[in-house]
Amino acid sequence: MYVTISLCLIAIACMIKNKKLKYTLFILSILISILSMVLRIGIH
Repeated sequence: MYVTISLCLIAIACMIKNKKLKYTLFILSILISILSMVLRIGIH
């Protein structure tokens, strides 16, 4: 689920021309993917 969200954010970021917003979305998607890995490790 989190992977899909981060992939969607990356796809949206690629379409956005605004550099600041683009990088914000990239960072957000990276944080979401890290968070999902941490949660997955934490659950097991």
